[in-house]
Amino acid sequence: MDDKEFGFSWVNLDIGEHINCGTWRNQPEKLNEETDCFLCIGYAVGVLAEIAYSKWFKPKSVYIINELVSGKLPVEVEKGLKLKYIDVGDLKKHLKK
Repeated sequence: MDDKEFGFSWVNLDIGEHINCGTWRNQPEKLNEETDCFLCIGYAVGVLAEIAYSKWFKPKSVYIINELVSGKLPVEVEKGLKLKYIDVGDLKKHLKK
């Protein structure tokens, strides 16, 4: 990544594919452009941005693992999003679709 503003020295570059989005500011948009679905394993602030962007950039399903979050997102946030709250045991079934 070319990011000089926030840095990325803490990122483990030995895992996964390297996709340069220029700066962290572009990360939620680039992640949405590159993926076919999301798997949500928690509600960190950055995750909420990524979920929101899933409405506009290559719209996709967002699978939220019930056992790993505190509850459903507010109805106002859910509007227009393809959110699917699933149990971890059902994950394989949903991702095969």
